[in-house]
Amino acid sequence: MGLSPHPPPSTVVGRFAMDEQASSPDADFLSNILAPGSSLNPTFLLVVDGVLALLTLTLLSLVIATGGNPHLIALLFINLALWVSIKW
Repeated sequence: MGLSPHPPPSTVVGRFAMDEQASSPDADFLSNILAPGSSLNPTFLLVVDGVLALLTLTLLSLVIATGGNPHLIALLFINLALWVSIKW
């Protein structure tokens, strides 16, 4: 009798509350990624730099481990070109 088949108005999915009044810095950051001008956000630029640096180190270590595989060298070049185009 007292059980409702519908979830309560405020449910939690992962770490983010799904109600309209809940607002955390993580949720704000994730919701603003695709907003115009979001690429100027210093936090976003720091995250992108960190991810691209880790990708560069991974590809560089794979190039060394494989003895200079041309496919990995091409991926490394594409990664560096992407990073330069973002920083430019």
